[in-house]
Amino acid sequence: MKPDSLQDYTRLIYTNNLSAFDQLRQYLSYEQLLEIDVAFKSFNQKLKQDIFKQLWYPSLLLVVLYMVLSLFLFRLYPSLHSLLVEMDLTTTSVSFIYGFLLVVFIGMSLFFLVFLVSLLLLLNQQNQKIFILLFKNSRLLLLGKKIYTHFFAYLFHLYLAYGASTRQILTLMKTAQFSNIVRWLAILTIYELDEGQSIDEAFNPALFDPSFIRFIHIATLANTLKEHLETYLDLNERIIKVMIKRLSTVLQSVVYVLIGLLMILLYQLLFTPMQLLNSL
Repeated sequence: MKPDSLQDYTRLIYTNNLSAFDQLRQYLSYEQLLEIDVAFKSFNQKLKQDIFKQLWYPSLLLVVLYMVLSLFLFRLYPSLHSLLVEMDLTTTSVSFIYGFLLVVFIGMSLFFLVFLVSLLLLLNQQNQKIFILLFKNSRLLLLGKKIYTHFFAYLFHLYLAYGASTRQILTLMKTAQFSNIVRWLAILTIYELDEGQSIDEAFNPALFDPSFIRFIHIATLANTLKEHLETYLDLNERIIKVMIKRLSTVLQSVVYVLIGLLMILLYQLLFTPMQLLNSL
């Protein structure tokens, strides 16, 4: 059924979470709800596209390398190696490079297995929270922490722009349909506020990006929350892009090195017999 009005269209967007819609309507108009929905989805799409643009090429290289390694190690190499053994032309360098590439292949297999299992587990919302709690102090979560804090800060800034108080903003965020992690962080922050913590102390430093907490602390003292949130979002976006670019560069470098070793091994296998035969 097509929506006949702005109210119907806005309600249609929140079809899966009507209780949250009713609560949001206590603070925001239909126009504001629609603007927030469009703004956050556009922001979400842009950030994901930026990440994808940086990581698709090295990820593709990694997958292609894995397939080539598996083909070479288990189909091509055994045939060539058996031929060298029959001719008594095996060398230590060939055996060493083969052993190294085999270890790399096993490591890549374990990496892909862990990655796929983790990806499947993280589809469950409860597992996302468990994962954050388990790795909250690990450098493995540093980039992820900056990304989900970025989403949190952006939605916080959107609600703040409509004049909502901090308590109202967090109340709205705990019902937001955009992100399960954002809702969870808002609930935890409200709990800390209820326990008597100040606003800058309510954000758990183990769960949020430390830079975000520092900006909130300065903003609270200077009473310039909106301006500092905008500065944080701009700065954090640049940091995220730099970190992803660095990760992309590292992945590409590793893949290029492994491709080089594979070419050396292939060269050794193909040309060593001729070199040894010419020396006889």
